[in-house]
Amino acid sequence: GHVFTPYLGVKGGKGVATALGVITAIATWQAIYAVGMWGVLVAFTRYVSLGSIGAMLTIPLTYVLKYGDESFHARFGIFAFLTVCTAVVVWRHRENIRRLLTGRERKIGTETPAARA
Repeated sequence: GHVFTPYLGVKGGKGVATALGVITAIATWQAIYAVGMWGVLVAFTRYVSLGSIGAMLTIPLTYVLKYGDESFHARFGIFAFLTVCTAVVVWRHRENIRRLLTGRERKIGTETPAARA
């Protein structure tokens, strides 16, 4: 509903906060690691979008690292859900990724083009 809301013509946000809220209930430690990764990436790069993408990618990775033993098979459904959430959020950031690759993504603390005019 937050990413593909019918009230906005199936156009919504990027779903980072909503996904993090749901993931916090399902995999609390992975959400904590993700917030930490977000903070580190934003502090060093000043790109919120890169922090959001990195944080989401951290979630399934840390889940596998924590449950990568025999109990992982019993928890595969949760891993699959976390991976789908991550994929949707990263996919919704595709324009930000393009801007990051071309050096046009805005950093925290920089002026918008409209503010310069």
